[in-house]
Amino acid sequence: MRRPVILCEYAHAMGNSGGCLSQYWDLFDNDDYPRLQGGFIWDFVDQGLSLHKDESRKFIYGGDFGESPHSKNFCCNGITSPHRIPYPDAIEASYLQSPIQIKLSIDSSDLILVVSNKRSFLSLNDIDVTVSLEKCAGVFSDKKCLGVFKLDIGDIFAGSSKSIKVNQCIANILFNNTDLCDSDTMWLGVTACKRGSTSLWNADDVSLYETSFELDSWTNYFAQNTLPSEAISQYNNLLWKQFGDCGSISVSEKAHELELRWSISGVIMTFNKAGEMLRWLLPGGMQLLTSPPEICLYRATTDNDNGGDSMSFSNRWKAAGYQSLHPVNSSPLSFAVLPTGNVQLSSCFNLVSANNSGIVIPCTLIYTCHANSGAIDIVSAVHLPPNAPPLPRVGLRFSLPSSFENVRWMGLGPHEAYDDRKSSAFLGVFRSKVDDLHTPYVVPQENGRRADPR
Repeated sequence: MRRPVILCEYAHAMGNSGGCLSQYWDLFDNDDYPRLQGGFIWDFVDQGLSLHKDESRKFIYGGDFGESPHSKNFCCNGITSPHRIPYPDAIEASYLQSPIQIKLSIDSSDLILVVSNKRSFLSLNDIDVTVSLEKCAGVFSDKKCLGVFKLDIGDIFAGSSKSIKVNQCIANILFNNTDLCDSDTMWLGVTACKRGSTSLWNADDVSLYETSFELDSWTNYFAQNTLPSEAISQYNNLLWKQFGDCGSISVSEKAHELELRWSISGVIMTFNKAGEMLRWLLPGGMQLLTSPPEICLYRATTDNDNGGDSMSFSNRWKAAGYQSLHPVNSSPLSFAVLPTGNVQLSSCFNLVSANNSGIVIPCTLIYTCHANSGAIDIVSAVHLPPNAPPLPRVGLRFSLPSSFENVRWMGLGPHEAYDDRKSSAFLGVFRSKVDDLHTPYVVPQENGRRADPR
């Protein structure tokens, strides 16, 4: 068989979708499958119509004119909005279909960037690739660009690749930076831009590709071999300390509450005897949480969750009562002061639904409150019974005062990403307003997640 295989619809881009595109492109690019040439995403644009009279809705679709029959919002299955604003799955598709692909390869002690030209005819002499060495001292610190260098890729012809060693470029940058610690998170940020001077349709440089590569145990590659001894000693002597000393923790039991108090910071945390956090008071009396942490096993459904009639994920979740789970049979809160001075609290309970589905989900919630640092670790355990459908999510839910409107995270970004759609997201330190995390799909649904926060 020598005929090409072209998939007429390998992805259905309705709402929050586009998962596993990278797995298809791993096969499309694999030389072991020469017949597999690619495919089409269904489709390009959401075909909703603007309705300016009703400010509560931005677009309308099937059924909004009183017609029957209709297919609801099934005309809204594009990778862009009706106004041609790209959705996150369009960013993912653009990344995977880019004319240039760059991978990190480690050969012995050499760090190598492998640049591949995915074009069929042209070289890459119209593209500039810039590499920045970036670091972050911790999840609450800003990132710092240590230095920048460019890759020579003009001689990479159509369908070929080039391996470029970058050890010396990185070593030269590190040599001139002494405010480093071997606990720093360090990564390479890589950007490929088409020069505007080479374009017939855009006078400005156009970003074609952006990615990152974290340098695990980066000091093993560079510190002992390429840096002066005085710089190496600074790696080992510099300590990152995020917070001041919060002091020891005192525990007092009351009739219906357990109170924890940090001696220096003055932070107070109280729990009821069922294990629910009642208050988390900062110095000055500000309440940090407006609702306590609780195990959350449900989320808003996506368009694709609703597909499949009675066997759809959405219908199976609702039949199981996941949308109305609440705790029952809570065991009394237990606590222990550990030899480190930390305090550990745990509670066990069952989650059951309001629709009497018969599904009982045993859960455990464990808090570890750290003396000195003031950090709080929360670990949850969920034991799903065999008669229950797969869970929509496993997480913790709590709420903050509305004045908390600025978001900052270290992880993958800057756009919405999920575990099956995060190839195009890259490592960095990002900032956003809470409202700007929202992705405005035509039909409201699960959205806004950011992947792999630290």
